[in-house]
Amino acid sequence: MFGFQVFESIRTTNDGKIPYPERGEKQIGVPLLGFRAFYHFRILKKSNVRRVLGRLELFRSKYAAGEIEQSRILLSNSGWQGYVMMGNTFKLRQQVHKEIEGILAQPKSEKTEQSF
Repeated sequence: MFGFQVFESIRTTNDGKIPYPERGEKQIGVPLLGFRAFYHFRILKKSNVRRVLGRLELFRSKYAAGEIEQSRILLSNSGWQGYVMMGNTFKLRQQVHKEIEGILAQPKSEKTEQSF
């Protein structure tokens, strides 16, 4: 019943339009499952972006040393790509994809894979 009352008050106060912040006002996203959710979009939290960039550096060093296989890097990347597709992250996904291609293009030493 309470939600209906709120909806009615919005409808009667400003001609049925949902009150959005004015242009120039700071929007505060609601933290939700690793994203910051705004009115019309979701972006990845900065901590998650830093985590994946750190993981790329780890992949770069381990792949160059021959400690990790290409399949493991691609598997990890595909799981992360599936997670971030839920937000508005097109440019970030393209950037990470290019980084992965750069990692896999570099030569690696011949060593057996170890779990990390």
